[in-house]
Amino acid sequence: MFRLVLGTAGSGKSRFCLDEIASLAEQGKESVIIVPEQTGFTYERELVTRLPGVLGARTRVMSFRSISRYVLRECGGSSRVRLGEAQKTALARRAAIKSRPILKCYSKSREFAFYTKLSNLFDELRSAGATPEELRDISETVENSMSRGKFEDIACIMEEYENSMGQDYLDEAGEIVLAAEKIASSELFRGKAVFLDAFSGFTAAEEEMIRSIAGSAGSVTVALCCTGKEKTRDPQPLLHTGRPGPFPPCRSNCSERCLK
Repeated sequence: MFRLVLGTAGSGKSRFCLDEIASLAEQGKESVIIVPEQTGFTYERELVTRLPGVLGARTRVMSFRSISRYVLRECGGSSRVRLGEAQKTALARRAAIKSRPILKCYSKSREFAFYTKLSNLFDELRSAGATPEELRDISETVENSMSRGKFEDIACIMEEYENSMGQDYLDEAGEIVLAAEKIASSELFRGKAVFLDAFSGFTAAEEEMIRSIAGSAGSVTVALCCTGKEKTRDPQPLLHTGRPGPFPPCRSNCSERCLK
């Protein structure tokens, strides 16, 4: 079962999830709540208050990063080196230097700030699921020759960056995708109720993990914060899948990108 809980900030989405988790714990069932890392402590504190002792032990609070590391330890893959910021910058520098002979716009860029910006850009592109091939496709639609050359250079450097990463290194997006591939073999979510809360959206890597979790878990409930600006006659601020109501763009986006 897959459910969406949609509403504006303060509409009761988190309370709904916590009530469901408490009800399941009282029935002796286990749950996993997935939240952004910065929200984890708040949820753990709330659960300790509401579910003391044995009841609290039936619920686990996790982030996408902690899920990735748990699954890779359990199913293999944890031996790959996780790149820190300095390591990613060094890898971007190596890729840029190696690509320099064929670059059109960035062949003379040698400042440290340039390599840092490249590393940050590659983080964003990989988190969004973008590939060097897609960047080249985009470049063909750009009329300005300078902009087109920059797209082609970035695609070239990014391709070398990913080749250098190979099978030995992992960034955060790669770690999540690798873990998503192994979730089917993990016991972490099997048959359990899974809740995702406090997210306004998901990266491509996170969406891949949600799809894998949905294939293993007993149920998945996703609470998303939407703007509430869409016109509606429905007086209910909190909506569940299967009911007509506001926020159709948000519902459509999650349904199409996370469930297919």
